[in-house]
Amino acid sequence: MFASAADARLKAAEAIEEFFSIGRLIFLNLSPISIGAATEILSSGERKVHPFPVSSTARMSYFVDEPNGSEIRKLKASAMLGTAKAGGALRTAVVLWALEAPNWPRLYRIVEEVEMHFATTIDRLGFCSDAERRRFTHSANSAAVAGNDSRHASGSFAPPKKPLELSEAVEFVRTIVERSLLSNAIGGRIEG
Repeated sequence: MFASAADARLKAAEAIEEFFSIGRLIFLNLSPISIGAATEILSSGERKVHPFPVSSTARMSYFVDEPNGSEIRKLKASAMLGTAKAGGALRTAVVLWALEAPNWPRLYRIVEEVEMHFATTIDRLGFCSDAERRRFTHSANSAAVAGNDSRHASGSFAPPKKPLELSEAVEFVRTIVERSLLSNAIGGRIEG
C-alpha cells in the first residue's frame, strides 16, 4: 500500500527504470518505457484503468516474458532483474547502462560501479582478461581515441596499440554488466 498517489508513481517509476534497464541489456535498441496509467485488478477479476494520479493504494506485479523467447533468456532476465532490484552499485551500473547515447565517461563509470560492488577488478573476477580491461581503460583515457569524451587531457595517455571503437566498448561493457548481474545472482564466478 502507498501513502499517496505520488508515492505510487515514484515506486512505479523505480520499477520501470529497473525493468527497462535489464531489457536494454538484452535488447540494445529497446525504446524507453513511460508511466501512463495504473491498472487495478478488482476482486471480480475485472481490470480498471486509472490514469495517474491514482488513489492512495496500489499493488504492483511483474513478470519477464519474451514472445517466442527461450526459457534460458527468460531466466537470465529474471535473475538479472532480481540482482538489480537489490540496489547498490550494480543497480547504479544497470541504470547508467540504460541511458541513451552511450559515451566513454559513462561506460568507464559503469565498469567502476561493477568493480566497486565486487571490491576487485573485472579481470580478476574472470569477466574479461587483463589485456581486455587495459585496452578498454586506455581507450577511454586517451583523447586520441575518445576525443572530447576522454577521461584525461590530450597527450596524458597514449592510446593502446589496438584502440577500441566506441561500439566495441559498448558491447564490452554490456557483457560485463550482464556477467556481473548473473554472477551476483548465482553467487559465483562467470568466466569470460
